[in-house]
Amino acid sequence: MKSVDFDIIISTVPLEYESKPTIVTSVFVTEEDIKNITKYIGNIESTTKFNWCSLQMENNDLFDKNLILANINIDSKEELIKELGKLLVKKDLVYKGFIHSALDRESITSTAVGKGVAIPHGKQEFVKKPAIVLATLKDPIDWCGEQVDIIFMLALKFGAGSVTRNFFKGFYSMLDDEQILMDIRNKKTPQEIYYVLKGKDDLDGEYYQQKSN
Repeated sequence: MKSVDFDIIISTVPLEYESKPTIVTSVFVTEEDIKNITKYIGNIESTTKFNWCSLQMENNDLFDKNLILANINIDSKEELIKELGKLLVKKDLVYKGFIHSALDRESITSTAVGKGVAIPHGKQEFVKKPAIVLATLKDPIDWCGEQVDIIFMLALKFGAGSVTRNFFKGFYSMLDDEQILMDIRNKKTPQEIYYVLKGKDDLDGEYYQQKSN
């Protein structure tokens, strides 16, 4: 099953699945379990309208112009993961082990999420400071049977409670918005892509959400 086919995972045992929210319940579902599930469903439904503010974590803008690679040529997902990981290491945002852990994770399960997007990520224990590297490709590459040309490499700490959950609400909503993804593809420079990620058009500074009203 592809990760775009579902919104949350409900399990009776803890699972290390970081690209979708996981709810751990009792074997015999309790009223408290039902409340938690209902809360998550409400969170998912609330993301049908994209909210740019939720992409910001407390005092930390995860998107940085210096972590955006625009319209690059690359031949394989392995090569790409290494290049994006090296950039994170160079910026002192992760330890070198992050790259190997991201490659290992990719060998177990694909991080392609549909619509030409992949979200590779390494283990949080190798993350010094949360960050996201974004790369767009001149030509799509094969990613376990899917054609991918937008890649977000996530170097995040997943134990940050509601702050992290709020970020992912906005992030997944963005990945479902084909217009935003098309805008990212059409931009030719990191600066232009950065404006898209900030929710603004680089020409007139207007918020996308305002323009859509």
